[in-house]
Amino acid sequence: MSEISKVVVRMYKKLLGDCFLIRIERDDGTKSHVMIDCGLLQGVSGASDYMKKVAADIRETAGGSVDLLVVTHEHWDHISGFSQAKEILLDKDRPLFRQLWMAWTEDPNDKQAEGLRDAFEDRKEAVTHFAVALAASGHDIEGTDGLGGFIGPHDDAAPAAFGSDLGAAPKGRLTGRRVMEELKAQSDEVRYLGPGDVVDVPGTGLPALVLAPPRSESRLFKDLPSKGEGKETYLAESFLAYSMPLDGGAEAAGQTSPFSPRYCGCLKEMESGEKGRDPVRDWFQDHYFAPLDSDGKEQSYRRIDSTWLQPFEALALKLDSDTNNTSLVLAFRLPDDTFMLFAADAQVGNWLSWHDQTYKVNGEELTAEQVLGRTRFYKVGHHGSHNATLRGRGLELMTHKELVAACSTDQTVASKQGKQDKDPPGWEMPYGHVKEALLERTRGRLIRGDRLWKEDPDIDALGRDPDFRDRLDEDNDLYVEYVAYQA
Repeated sequence: MSEISKVVVRMYKKLLGDCFLIRIERDDGTKSHVMIDCGLLQGVSGASDYMKKVAADIRETAGGSVDLLVVTHEHWDHISGFSQAKEILLDKDRPLFRQLWMAWTEDPNDKQAEGLRDAFEDRKEAVTHFAVALAASGHDIEGTDGLGGFIGPHDDAAPAAFGSDLGAAPKGRLTGRRVMEELKAQSDEVRYLGPGDVVDVPGTGLPALVLAPPRSESRLFKDLPSKGEGKETYLAESFLAYSMPLDGGAEAAGQTSPFSPRYCGCLKEMESGEKGRDPVRDWFQDHYFAPLDSDGKEQSYRRIDSTWLQPFEALALKLDSDTNNTSLVLAFRLPDDTFMLFAADAQVGNWLSWHDQTYKVNGEELTAEQVLGRTRFYKVGHHGSHNATLRGRGLELMTHKELVAACSTDQTVASKQGKQDKDPPGWEMPYGHVKEALLERTRGRLIRGDRLWKEDPDIDALGRDPDFRDRLDEDNDLYVEYVAYQA
């Protein structure tokens, strides 16, 4: 095999999701291709048509053969393309993928993995059935804060209850779990990777270090940063997420009030009755049902009618975060002994676990700190969210002088998700403190999927590195490319 002359990372644009194509070029003109994930947040307008364009570009660029497909975890914004463009990516008459890598959590013969999958499916079913019951009782499904877009369609959901969120897949499409199983069935060779593994990328000779997901369940289920000075992330103000029992959720959702039925009729009568006839009714209408009190202050805090919905939101959030922590995290070693780090959606416990083992490659035993110190390309975790980039044991260890970060996000879409009653509305992606840290650490070499680097106002004050500019191609409407290595 001839020497590697160039490694190019292609990040597909305008995705609140991940889709990367790595091209490895050799002196003799031959090329190998590594694809990492292919997805877009569920419910985005025009998602199916866009993912078909992405899929067609991948097949054409790779010449009909991708040497390696890496699927990091079962979230719709990482795997939707295999459903939306299955006729392009999963055509049985034209197999595209020569080898498939997944995390050990997908191994059908791994007992620990089987237990985790069963638990996740139980929780997904609980969230889905709870949401169906909410819709049936006339409640708006706002408790998930848009998380259904990540979780994806579920086999047992009722489409009419969800519209574009947690519902069942449209006819002919694949749900998230079915995507994973279909990929396994169609791939000639599937490898399930665990922490500490070092495996060669097929067709390249480049080693890939497997940093995660961890085997330790205390790491797997640590989604949020610690409180106080021990906080591991850039989150300005920590918060807690609570779990809820899996049983009884759907039945509880059938209630439309936290009060006993015999009192509900009384409350409805007080809310709708004419004022001036009953002083008790008048008091309730003034102090309970009216949106503002006598001083013009908002008083919805007095009502607890929807308080019972909060565990539903917490369960959806916990399911989303725990699935993120099963992300397959890879560090690809380049010929100059530097690394490209693809962190998928890894959250706190996943990041911490990288330091739990060492990595033996080419006769050298490396620690996670050494790998991070040699990282020259960082695929930013979970679209730059608040708890998916560690500071002291993560980004601050990335000291390479030419560090580049790539963040796949679409702030326009993110703003329409989540809570709309805050300023600014929706999700902030990248999260402000994470973005500031990335800009500082990379000296402005931050590639985003939703804006051109050459026009990004955040870069103006930092100055534009001419060498970085020469290695960056962002003129294509579908993707941006960066030359991560050149001999």
